[in-house]
Amino acid sequence: MFLIRFALRNPHAVWAAAIGLSLLGLSQLSRIPADILPDFKTPMVVSYFSYPGMPPNEIEKSVTNRIERILTLASNLEHQESRSLPGAAVIKVAFQPGADPAAALNEIINLEANDIHHLPRI
Repeated sequence: MFLIRFALRNPHAVWAAAIGLSLLGLSQLSRIPADILPDFKTPMVVSYFSYPGMPPNEIEKSVTNRIERILTLASNLEHQESRSLPGAAVIKVAFQPGADPAAALNEIINLEANDIHHLPRI
């Protein structure tokens, strides 16, 4: 209530404060760093498995769980996220900051290639 009463009694002070804060914001606008593509320090690898017509619960049991288990063997692993959709499985693997992205990708490809024969046939 205090601020409302103050604003109603002193409209010129409110206008002066608003203009002052706007000018301060405009003066600092050029100092805000903006980058379209910032540096990503955490490498990520996303794997996509397509099984047209397979329901999500079946994909979860026969594809997603199996691939998640095998990917836990990857070095420098930070965390995994997965999503089982109708006809598809998407698995995102994040590595520790500073890990080599090329080595991480190569390791994921090798782990998945070793386990591909256990996955259902299309």
